Amino acid sequence: MKIIIIEDEKRAAKYLHKLIDGLEMDITIMASLSSAKESTEWLKGNPFPDLIISDIELGDGKIFDVLDKFDKTPPVIFTTAYDEFAIRAFKNNGIDYLLKPIDSKELKLAIGKFIELKGSQSQVDLKYLTALINGNSPKFKSRFIVKIGEKLKSIPSEEISCFYSLEGGTYIRTKEKRNYSIDHTMDQLEELIDPFLFFRVNRKLILNFNSIDTLHTWSGSRLKIELSFSIKEIEEDIVVSRERVKEFKQWLDR
Repeated sequence: MKIIIIEDEKRAAKYLHKLIDGLEMDITIMASLSSAKESTEWLKGNPFPDLIISDIELGDGKIFDVLDKFDKTPPVIFTTAYDEFAIRAFKNNGIDYLLKPIDSKELKLAIGKFIELKGSQSQVDLKYLTALINGNSPKFKSRFIVKIGEKLKSIPSEEISCFYSLEGGTYIRTKEKRNYSIDHTMDQLEELIDPFLFFRVNRKLILNFNSIDTLHTWSGSRLKIELSFSIKEIEEDIVVSRERVKEFKQWLDR
C-alpha cells in the first residue's frame, strides 16, 4: 500500500514515520509533504497514493483547500486536535481520524479499517467540514411550517422528497406524496437546507438524496435523473444543468 504524509511540524512528521515503520505492514511512504502548496503540486504531478494521512491545519491553509482542487481524491485519515463535536462530525461522514498525540494502536486500526473498506470510501463533504473546523457549525432548518386551510402543519426536513418551483410559486413534495406551498424562494432555500441531504439540480428543482433512483448520461454532457417517485407537476425531463454536473457527481459520491 502506498501512502503520503502531509504534516507541517517536522517532529510530528518524523514521529508518524516512525509509527508507520513499526506497524509491520506492507506500506510504502511515497512522500512527506509540509504545506498545502507543496501537497497540491505533488498530487498534480504524481500518481495518487492509496491513502493520505494528513494534519488538518497546515502553515499555509487547511488540507481541505488541497482536496477541493481535485474532482476525486484518495481516502484521507485526518490527524487532528479538534474538539469532540467536530470529531463526531468526521465519523458521521465516513471519515477516519487520529487524535493527537497519535497512538500506534489507533493508527494501525485506522489503516486496517481503510484496507477492509477499500473501494467504498465516501468523498469528503468539504464545505460542511470546513464550517465545523472554523467553529461555525452549520444551522439548517429542521422543519418547515405549511398552511392547510386554517391549520398549520410542521414537516420535518428529512420527510421532504424535493422542493420545486411552478408558475412563480415554491412547493414541498413530501415522502407521503403530498404537495404544500411555502413562502421561500428557491434561492432562499439553498441557504436554509442541509447541503449534505439536498442538492439543487437546476433552476426549478432541489432534490433529497434519497429521491434519486437512476441516472442517465444526457446530451451536452448533462445528466438525466429518474426519481424514486412520480410527480405530475414536473412533466419535463429532470436534467442536471451542465454547469452543475461536476458538483452533483461529487455530492453523490460519498
